[in-house]
Amino acid sequence: MEEIYYMQNIALYTGYIFFIVFAMLSIWTKQTENKYHVFVKPVSLVILAILFTVSTIIQNKFDVYIASAIVALLFGALGDYFMSRHEKFFFPGLYSFLLGHLLLITAFSKNYTVIWYLTPVYILSFITLMLIFSKMKPETRRLTRVPMIIYVAVLSSMFIFSAGYGYNNGIFLQMLLGGMLFIVSDTLLTFHIFIKKFKYDSTAILTTYYLAELMLCDGLLKTMVLN
Repeated sequence: MEEIYYMQNIALYTGYIFFIVFAMLSIWTKQTENKYHVFVKPVSLVILAILFTVSTIIQNKFDVYIASAIVALLFGALGDYFMSRHEKFFFPGLYSFLLGHLLLITAFSKNYTVIWYLTPVYILSFITLMLIFSKMKPETRRLTRVPMIIYVAVLSSMFIFSAGYGYNNGIFLQMLLGGMLFIVSDTLLTFHIFIKKFKYDSTAILTTYYLAELMLCDGLLKTMVLN
């Protein structure tokens, strides 16, 4: 038992250290417009997927919810790759993240409670992203209308599910903040791509994104695998 505990701690801390290192490297390569950013950015989520898989093997735990979380991280890494390339890869990136969010919702559905008083936050996030959508050029709006509305609805639902999962598992604030940071990151990214670039936009987008991924993954890992 002590050996398993020791192995798990090594895997956990090693994984998180590598995640932070590559997250910081991703922010730096983006800010400096380094050509290797497209290869660096997906690595952080691949590391989290590997950490989740290794922890599952060590603890000898596996079910459809854990599998959903792992595959969600891999779709997130794929989305990172597409989004790091030319803007013409926006839709493949969007669909990859969409599938990732749906899989996260599946993972959260293992044990969650609907928290009705968060409904205004759900509505506000939806309205905010739709307001940004309304500021896009007419041609861009025409091309992105349906996928963007679907994505915003799924993203907002993922936030509600993450908070409900956290509430039932004693990590409400962590999962609530993780879900909110995801919405903030995607809102900034949408504004950056379709409306206007702003100072330190890449740093703000990636910092909120990586914090969101770390909080959500850490919460799932500790409640699904390490409990």
